[in-house]
Order: sequence, then structure tokens, then C-alpha cells
Amino acid sequence: MDAMAIARDMTAGEAKDAVRAWVTGADHRRFDELADGTVLCQVTHSNLKQNIIELRFDLHSTVRATKNNLYTYNGTNREFMELQLFEGDRLIARMLDDDKMLGFYGMTHGHRVHVVDHDPMSLSRGGGLDDVSQVKKYVMSEEDYDKREGTLRAWKREQLKKNPHFKYSDALPASGRAAAAAAAAAGPRAPDVDFEDDTLVEGIEVGARCSIRPGERRGAVAYVGKIEGKTGWWVGVRLDEPLGRTDGTASGKRYFDAEPGYATFIRPTGVKVGDFPPVDEELGDLVEAEAEAEADSAAAAGAAAAASAAPPAAEAAAAAAGAEAKAEDAGEAAAAALSEAAAREAATAKRAAARPSALHRRPGDDDFADDDDDDEL
Repeated sequence: MDAMAIARDMTAGEAKDAVRAWVTGADHRRFDELADGTVLCQVTHSNLKQNIIELRFDLHSTVRATKNNLYTYNGTNREFMELQLFEGDRLIARMLDDDKMLGFYGMTHGHRVHVVDHDPMSLSRGGGLDDVSQVKKYVMSEEDYDKREGTLRAWKREQLKKNPHFKYSDALPASGRAAAAAAAAAGPRAPDVDFEDDTLVEGIEVGARCSIRPGERRGAVAYVGKIEGKTGWWVGVRLDEPLGRTDGTASGKRYFDAEPGYATFIRPTGVKVGDFPPVDEELGDLVEAEAEAEADSAAAAGAAAAASAAPPAAEAAAAAAGAEAKAEDAGEAAAAALSEAAAREAATAKRAAARPSALHRRPGDDDFADDDDDDEL
């Protein structure tokens, strides 16, 4: 079994233990490559939050030399510095003799050297060097900011004096202006529609075939009226394919019957009533027409070939019969091919329709948007 398969079968706790074991697996060898007389110890400070892990110490160095070295880490003056040696939380020794070597105090790997700062004027005292909450922040009043020159607020104020209709897009660089110009060229959005207007549903009657957008979905009008909890007119459509959002219910109330996914409620501005036969019937008519055209073409080709050869009467009759049979076979083959192609096309369309985000909310399909309600339920 590979490592990924093992990891997939682990619980969160087992995975954490495995990572910890991998990280710490060579800890028992981390001191092997150190020179004799060198140890790794942790360093802490009485006034600072800093925690220096595994700093190298030479056991032959004096306490005085060690203090001079630690000064570069914490800034405590050597004269006010006291070094204490800990094993975990247990104090082992106070290294008070500056002339003694570190080895005299039994320092070894893993010990902690704690620096005590006895300077009453130390800058680090009381968190003075690492507690940022003690640092006074500069705060400018609104009045002072208004008086300053060269600020964004002052610049905008000057622009508004020149042009009361100034917008930040007017000051964009060339690329930004091009994008703004393109948006302006696209024209303004259509004004908001008053969906309480009764004229919006004129000509939309229950039972009428229709096509609705987005998606050019087809179906039959099943309801025209108001919906509880929503404003304005709505049109309920029973769809030919499962491209809808409901089964004829809206806001918990049923307005007509339909299979799940075969119904939707849409604003009248998204409905077009007319001669919109079901997609399957339209495809069937197309296949039949294409098949007849192929058969006629094949029959004409067979007759032309027979006439140009000018065989005897019996042979001509046989040739004509054979050509007609071939034409029928060709027509049937063409019809079968077209039927198969149409079926593939219909299946593809249905698979695409299973993605409502692509069909129901395409970019640009907001020209009948309503601020108060969704366009479709």
C-alpha cells in the first residue's frame, strides 16, 4: 500500500501523530554533529517575550563573554545581567561568577539560560520593547485632515469644483478609460420595469405555446397572475424539458401541476408567445425532411446513370429497379444517421441544461431585472 493510501485511511489524530513522529524522528541525533564542548540551549529573558531556541554555547567560554554575546540578542547591559541555568522549570544554578566557564555549572544540551535584567531604567522593563499596545498611535482629526493639502480628499474637492459630476473613472489611466468608454458605448441599462402594469400580460394566455429566456426554453403557459409574497405579474410555464426550478409551486403554494424541474415562474418580459412546437417534434420533422431529400437525390442519380448507359429494355428495367432499391436504402440510411445525430444533439442539450447556473444566469441576461424580486422562481 502506498503512502497516500495509508494517509487517507488515518484519522485526524493518527495523522497528527504521524507528522510529529516524522518531524521529531531524528531528534536523538541532532547533537551528533556538534563539536566537542559545544551545547545547544534555549534562551529566555525576564522582560521580553522572545524565546531563542537552540543557541550554541561554548563550554569553555566565561560567563562574562557569554553576557557580551547575549547583549546583542536582548540589549541588556552586562553590568545589570544575571544568568540563571534551568532544566525545564527547575533552577540548577545562578551563574554569578563572571570568570567561571560555562562548563563549571554543568551546562548541557536542552538546558535553558534565563537572562534576568536588573536595570531599573531598562527600556525593556514592563514590555517597553515588545508590547506595541503601549505605543501611542498618531490620530488625526477630521478637521486637521480637511486642512491638509495634497490628500485624496483635497484632490477630489478640487475636481468637484471643476466638474460637479466628476467620477473617479474620469481620472483613470488610458487602459481604465478604454474600459469605461466600452461600458458607456454598451448603452445604459434598460429602465426598471413596472411589473404591476397589466399590459405586460396582454396576449399571454393559459395553454399558449411559448419560449422563455434565458436559455430559449420552450413550454406552455400554465398560469398568469400574482404570487403570494411577490410583487407584480408572473407567468407560470410548464416546460418541455427539465430546465426549471419547481414543480408548479411558489412560496409554498401550488399554482399548477408539473413534474419536478419541469416548471418555472418568470416575469412577463421574459416570455414570448407564438408557434414554438416541442423540441422533439421539430427535430422529427427536420429528420424526415432531410431523409426525403436524400432519397430524391439518390433516385435521380440512379435514373441518370441508367439513361446514359442506354441498355436494352430488359436490362434498363432491371437497372432502374436496382437504382430505385439503392435509393430507398440510401434514404433509409440517411434517415437513420440523421435520427442518431438528432438524438445525440438532444442528449447534449439536456446534459447542458443540467447546469442551471449556465442557463439561468448567463452574463447579459439581466435586461429584465427587477430590484425587488428575482426574475425567475
